[in-house]
Amino acid sequence: MKFLLIIDSIQAQGGTQTFCRNIKDILCSNGHDVEILTIIDEVESGLQLSTINLGLRNSFLILFWLHKIRKISKRFDKIIVLSGHTFQYIHFALDNYNTIYRESNDPYFRNKNLSLFKGIFVKALYEIFLMKNHKLIIQNVTAHKKILQKHKKLSNLYILPNPCFAPYCGSVKKFSKRRYVLISLSRDTWIKGNDRHEIIYKEINQKTVVLGEINTNKKIKKSNIDYVGRVEEVRSYLEDAKVLILLSRVEGFPNVVQEAIQAGCYVVVSHELSWVKESFDKFGEIIKVLPCDRIENISLKLINIIKEFDEAVPASIRKSIKESFSSVNYIGKISEMNV
Repeated sequence: MKFLLIIDSIQAQGGTQTFCRNIKDILCSNGHDVEILTIIDEVESGLQLSTINLGLRNSFLILFWLHKIRKISKRFDKIIVLSGHTFQYIHFALDNYNTIYRESNDPYFRNKNLSLFKGIFVKALYEIFLMKNHKLIIQNVTAHKKILQKHKKLSNLYILPNPCFAPYCGSVKKFSKRRYVLISLSRDTWIKGNDRHEIIYKEINQKTVVLGEINTNKKIKKSNIDYVGRVEEVRSYLEDAKVLILLSRVEGFPNVVQEAIQAGCYVVVSHELSWVKESFDKFGEIIKVLPCDRIENISLKLINIIKEFDEAVPASIRKSIKESFSSVNYIGKISEMNV
């Protein structure tokens, strides 16, 4: 079977790009032919990944390339659109039967931060997209509830969290041999909680490693904070830390949570992401919620939480999570959506 994965940019730093590369590998390993269509003009990079690139300056220009996209899409049996902010444009070009849209975030949170005119235009187009009742994957219950509040009759709306792509290993490095207490990796934006992270970095003395592209002016110059920058493989860093902190204001279903757990790390999330904890509650107290609505004493609260973690997440729990969030099951559920 021939799959087409559509994404705005494969080179951007984010969970959607990680998901795209991983799901491509899984589909290929199951005997499918897979190609990736990227929207935005891509510069040369070290990524060894062949794509069909439209070379557009922004997603809005999709409206002027519908014929081209429609022509490309006809060569494929199944299409998965991965970038939520393209849905309102690209659905005009794609067949409703063999196309699945995977919303990577909370669309109402994303669209409310647009300028007045652009916001009105984009929100109207997104509502049209929803009214068409396309096959739409939402990754968490919070975003799912928001959509159903406005569109109660949608019959093709699915809650389907990301699978666990990270490998399971029977044994992981002991906490006593790990270099860092905390690890953080995300974009340097308000939505991703960069202001919260900065406060914590200034106040804590625990050894911390920060991954991702961080503005030089925002780096906290302390001996216990190591800034690594963007990396293609995070597993080795997760295996050298005890606790992942994820203090975003909004997320889809962060891949890094699965990666951290399989590396033996515990996870601390913001109160906005309490649904992440709920998604893993049946596996035990491996995820904790840090209230971030009041910044006062946020670092002290975090320190008190991490004191509870004295050894790596047990192998039995990591194995159960790997099986529950199987990539094979994920592919099976996607296939059933087109039946």
